[in-house]
Amino acid sequence: MKKLEAIVPHNCVHSLVEQLHELNIKSVSISNVNVVDEHSSHTMIYRGCVYKEDSASRAKIEFYVADENAARAEEVIEYVLEAQTVG
Repeated sequence: MKKLEAIVPHNCVHSLVEQLHELNIKSVSISNVNVVDEHSSHTMIYRGCVYKEDSASRAKIEFYVADENAARAEEVIEYVLEAQTVG
């Protein structure tokens, strides 16, 4: 059994879960995470105060692929990478 995790933008979650269901992966765990890196920082203005936002909200998707379906795991990884570049 292989555990796969992906951190994707929220707008990619629905299509990614649908693709996982097409690959017969029925159990998917989704949670919200904050990603802190140099690409996600931006300046915000709230009530006249300027501050720097260092984190971005993303969705973390976790699912398992059985060992006998290891070839399918490669397809799943390709779907996740495609969704990541689109989002």
